[in-house]
Amino acid sequence: MSSIDRVLVTGGAGFIGSFIVDLLVERGYDVIILDILEPQVHQGKVPEHLNEKAKSIVGDVRDKLLLTQLVTP
Repeated sequence: MSSIDRVLVTGGAGFIGSFIVDLLVERGYDVIILDILEPQVHQGKVPEHLNEKAKSIVGDVRDKLLLTQLVTP
């Protein structure tokens, strides 16, 4: 594995994002999912298919303070 050990996946609760999360977890990365859980898509619920080994945060990628907190060691 490279020197990267933690990965932030924006939109990680979506169809494509959730598969990316699964692959990263499988390869040993510490994964953080950031997703707004758009009500039109997720009906306000956390999807059951989310990988339990990833940390899941409900939030907006446009929230500069939140993003800064997530990417700062």
